[in-house]
Amino acid sequence: MTQDPIAQATLLPTNPVNRTDTDSSGGGVAQTGGAKSSAAAEASAAALIAGQPADIPSDRSAQEAIRDVLLAAHRAARRRRNAASDGSAAYIAAATDIGRIEVAIARLDQPVPAPAG
Repeated sequence: MTQDPIAQATLLPTNPVNRTDTDSSGGGVAQTGGAKSSAAAEASAAALIAGQPADIPSDRSAQEAIRDVLLAAHRAARRRRNAASDGSAAYIAAATDIGRIEVAIARLDQPVPAPAG
């Protein structure tokens, strides 16, 4: 019996905590947050990808951390899709993951509504 490849898909990168990336200024290397803030960003990103209610912080740096996790997951899913043969279960699972991640990024980018009052 085969399992659903979409249910098996890994949406988040294996270890985005304290990863090293080139910063956007092109002037070197930047470390992304500590383990605590990164874990919170990963949890929020996972909830967004799953379509579950997520507490999106109003703090811009926290939103950027979540966005970084989502973009890393998107890159990983694109690599999986590109490595899979067209139409295969792995290709379909990766393409589905890409769609979920793109929706999660759009949810994160939505403006936070002002409190009623």
